[in-house]
Amino acid sequence: MSDYSPVESNAWVPETAGNTTAWRSLVDNDAILYASAGCCHVAAYGLYAMSGEVSYRICYFALPSNHDDLDWRVDFAYQQSGLTSSVRFTLADASSTDTATATVTAASGADSVTIRPVNTTASTTPRYGYLDVTATAGESITLSYLYVSVVPAVARTGVLASGYISVGAQWYTASAPIPSEIIQTLQNNPTKIANDRPQAVYSAVQLLKADARGIFSTNSTTLTEVLRLVLPSLDHAKTYRLWCYVERTLTAKADVVVFIGSKLVTLLNDEGIMQATFTAGAFDLNSTSPTGNSVKIRVASGSGYVGLSTLQILEEPG
Repeated sequence: MSDYSPVESNAWVPETAGNTTAWRSLVDNDAILYASAGCCHVAAYGLYAMSGEVSYRICYFALPSNHDDLDWRVDFAYQQSGLTSSVRFTLADASSTDTATATVTAASGADSVTIRPVNTTASTTPRYGYLDVTATAGESITLSYLYVSVVPAVARTGVLASGYISVGAQWYTASAPIPSEIIQTLQNNPTKIANDRPQAVYSAVQLLKADARGIFSTNSTTLTEVLRLVLPSLDHAKTYRLWCYVERTLTAKADVVVFIGSKLVTLLNDEGIMQATFTAGAFDLNSTSPTGNSVKIRVASGSGYVGLSTLQILEEPG
């Protein structure tokens, strides 16, 4: 038996060394992507107006994924007649809540309130948030827009809850190997980031009304159109989550029926948080004009008014 020797004299020389600029850039870019890729869950415009020193809950919204527990931030613009007001952001899941409060003291401006999840765990059905606003006694405050997003940050080391695996600088030091496992990790990480930071395809968030008599409300038992959707161009098949918050008076429960292109999504006989997932491709969602994307509600059971205060269409991780 003889030892094997390659014919080519340079067969054992790798084409790329562990400390070359090209390999270093691949590793660095992966970390930069994690620390910079943001996502938006709500982009909504008021006016969200209230008065008095009693805390008033103005809205609810879904907060999907974020298994890595990065900060969530609510950006808002405001105008107030008094000296000070507070905007409290609460993050809730099935068992606990986290809260943070921003205090504004100018007559008008823009500010934000940020929560770092501590007591909650991401789940397959989204966590949710809500805002409570308090003005100076006898005065008023108005928020003109809300923008809810995940705030990117430098990745922790190791394997994260999202499935992202941190690839450190030790992989491009002099004489470092370039294992196929690390190459595979760098290929998979962008997908892990995207899955943990799903975007909102559509969001509408209205001011809650104590009498459930907002813009998108009815006391009819016949389906009533309350909203038409304008969606971006969607080019491939995906699963989406339709998330609603329905307020009511008395004992009323709602049916929410949403026509999106060729798709029909129904949420039946409930109130509060109502949600469902659906799968659609480019043909399904772009086969009709925006005027065909219709949202209808009705009183399904009980008596009183039902009002659609939040509607989000969110990418579903997968």
